[in-house]
Amino acid sequence: MSKPVATGLISRVEILSRSVRTWVVLCLIWAAIIAWSHRREMDPDGFSYLQMAARAANGDLSALNNSYWSPGYPAMLAVLLAVFRPAPETAFAVAHLLNFFLFIAATAAFVYFLRNWNRIIAGYDWLLIPLGFVLFLKFGIDWMGVHGCTPDLAVGVVVLVAAAIICKLSREPFRLALLPLLGFVLASGYYVKSVMFPLSLLCLALLFLFPPSPSVSRISVLLAMLTFAVACAPLITAQSRLAGHFTFSEIGGLAYAWYTN
Repeated sequence: MSKPVATGLISRVEILSRSVRTWVVLCLIWAAIIAWSHRREMDPDGFSYLQMAARAANGDLSALNNSYWSPGYPAMLAVLLAVFRPAPETAFAVAHLLNFFLFIAATAAFVYFLRNWNRIIAGYDWLLIPLGFVLFLKFGIDWMGVHGCTPDLAVGVVVLVAAAIICKLSREPFRLALLPLLGFVLASGYYVKSVMFPLSLLCLALLFLFPPSPSVSRISVLLAMLTFAVACAPLITAQSRLAGHFTFSEIGGLAYAWYTN
């Protein structure tokens, strides 16, 4: 191979490695293959979510209020079940279709995060873009799981969008509307998985103690906290009525009883 041809080939490979669009296409193709190959499989957690979703799709919305399982994932699954009305033998495939949709959303959220992280990756995109997408594929497919029917991918979407908003907060000019948006995004994570409630409180507390930018005052962070509290209030109320005492979730005690005892 001549030197000019080899140089041109290396240049094209380098351009492709920096191309976010190329990586997105590769991620979606790989996720589609995984979702399709596992379309007839179901894990124990996914089966519980599917039962809740089936009841909700048939009009029993009270099935979404559960002390152990958060309502967000089965609510999304119930929408697909109501739209497709699958036969029992194809219901598992609908759950995996939802997972693929969530992976698309997670990929979009990851790209959104990368674009708002540009102050850090500027000049290093040749390394951090391919490395970032490789790590995203590892987490998104092997750990959060396209093959398993759980809300973990939805949690990933929330975390990535929240991280992107925090990156935006560190940039000028400061936009006040980002703070209630952050509070709403973190609250949506609580509806997807209850562990996001204490983690979101920790995130907001750190933002209050250590504002990401001089233009972000501690008083303005209180706006995000207020939005988070108002958005979480309906689910906290429903969980407290179900448990008979004030709580944001009973998953701690149940998980301890199931997995430790």
